[in-house]
Amino acid sequence: SRSPWKTKATAAFTIILYESKCSRSPWKTKAFAQDPEQEWLVITSYCKEHGFITVKNFRLLLGVADYHARQVLDGYCEGDFPKMVREKVGATYLYRVIGE
Repeated sequence: SRSPWKTKATAAFTIILYESKCSRSPWKTKAFAQDPEQEWLVITSYCKEHGFITVKNFRLLLGVADYHARQVLDGYCEGDFPKMVREKVGATYLYRVIGE
């Protein structure tokens, strides 16, 4: 036989879940990519304040997709004269501006 506690707890949780409207986060549309110069300005100002930027920070600051944020930050780490360096700490990559 089923335990009455399990049923009551599940029913109470379901009511709380729907009353608080937290069962699902709403769909969000991502903002379009900004001008590369504007993105670089955001990156440098954030790095001056915090010392580094992550993909998540970039994504939240500009409202762009995770893929775009990673592509932009990785792009600044490539080439003959990169503007940034990437360092892995745990499961997160920290991007630092060279020379700051």
